[in-house]
Amino acid sequence: MAKTFSLVLPTRGRLYLVKRLFDSIVATTSNPDLLEIFLFVDEDDIESRQIDSPLLDIRKVIIPLDGSGMADIFKLFSDKNTARYMMLLNDDLVFRTKNWDVKMLEAFSQFPDDLALVYPNDLYYGEKLSCFPVISQALSELLGGTCHTGYKSHSIDSHIFDIFERLAKLGYERRKYLSKVIVEHMHYGVSIASYKDDNFYPDHSDDISLYSSLAEHRQQIAVKIAQHIQSHPKKDLPVLPSVSVIMSVSGDSLVSAKNCLEMIYEDNEYKQLDYEIIIVSDDVDLLNKKIFSSLPKVLRCKTKHVPCGGMATAGILHKAVAMATKDYVVFINDKCLPRCGWLEALVELAENENAGIVSSKWVNSRNGRIEHIGLSFFNESENIKATCLYKGLAQNHPAVNRIREFQAVKMPGLLVKKDIFNKVNGFGGSQIGLEPLELCLKVRKLNKKVLYSPQASLYYNNENSNSNTNSKCLPTELAKRFECDMEKHFAENGFNLCSASHHNFWRDK
Repeated sequence: MAKTFSLVLPTRGRLYLVKRLFDSIVATTSNPDLLEIFLFVDEDDIESRQIDSPLLDIRKVIIPLDGSGMADIFKLFSDKNTARYMMLLNDDLVFRTKNWDVKMLEAFSQFPDDLALVYPNDLYYGEKLSCFPVISQALSELLGGTCHTGYKSHSIDSHIFDIFERLAKLGYERRKYLSKVIVEHMHYGVSIASYKDDNFYPDHSDDISLYSSLAEHRQQIAVKIAQHIQSHPKKDLPVLPSVSVIMSVSGDSLVSAKNCLEMIYEDNEYKQLDYEIIIVSDDVDLLNKKIFSSLPKVLRCKTKHVPCGGMATAGILHKAVAMATKDYVVFINDKCLPRCGWLEALVELAENENAGIVSSKWVNSRNGRIEHIGLSFFNESENIKATCLYKGLAQNHPAVNRIREFQAVKMPGLLVKKDIFNKVNGFGGSQIGLEPLELCLKVRKLNKKVLYSPQASLYYNNENSNSNTNSKCLPTELAKRFECDMEKHFAENGFNLCSASHHNFWRDK
């Protein structure tokens, strides 16, 4: 399997630090199978030769006791590396941010030629220095190696960072600092220095002198990178769809609304997805005071406001859609808390040429079980009823973790293409409370599918969940337009209506 990241780690016989580092990598990496870790072990470091992990691909390289420095190690590593990106580590690090690898890939995706420097927040230098730089194999090949040979143990990060600082002055800003991706530097050396004498700290004067002497060399490298960028036409990035998130906010849910907005921002901060937020609320002034003043400026710039003004739900949402400037619109409210990848997953499935509407997976925020994936219909005493299929099922159950088609879905988390919404007159003519059902019927009449995306997951905090539209009778005229499909849905997963008569057969005991 091709690897995405190579992590370079010189060991110093501190096995407990390496174990802590490995544990944090396993706990935070989206797919550890796509990592390889190169351990560079000194020839006399017998303990470090025993380091292993059942969950990580560990590759040991023995370093002879000939005075080899870090630059020599990186040259040796470049010859052995097979991954697309490499990251330089110390053993006194702890990875804190889940899916850090995904966020780094998203950052690199902004530079199709891979000639970039991506670096995390070490909670010490922060943006000022790439203490633990991530660069591509393509950059290493262009430079003829990771860094200039001669550095023993210091100034390599400064050397790389300065090249990109010089490149920025030439008009090519290729540094990407990930402030929300925490790889904490625990500073093992600093923490134990107080127990040792003043000679504890190693002498880095030779490395510092070398760094100073290589200023012109770094300028030449920056020019070389700039010339390469100039001489190679920029690869066109794929035209990505865009989405307007229309969010209804009430005055008593300001905290949850702020959490929702921050989650959307943080989840898409390093992605190329083009989105905007349209807030529907009775009290815009209150929102400005309580929410938007504390949000990141980038998010505030993406946000518009639509005052309700006593309008009915359908009317105000139509007004919000008219303000939307993106390809898709998705409707949520202040009871929603999107999970990682939610918006991207909706848009990705919506790009299916037959998709007209895509719905989200609602997870009950109190018990972690399914709240809604889509509606199914059944006949009870000559009445057609709608129910939330598989409500109460464990969120990891196979029945709720595949793409499936529905006749109708509920509103929060519903995504529809803007031109389709306008073509069918959206919620126009719908009875109050039945707007999403009417919209689904209109869209399906265009031979477009109503699909459920299991990857588009959000927490839904509905305190009146038990009195929700589960098992709700439909008006006669509307009911005639739906097919009773509950038995069909159950049969697809090996269930039957007899075993499901009380709608709790799937609950885990």
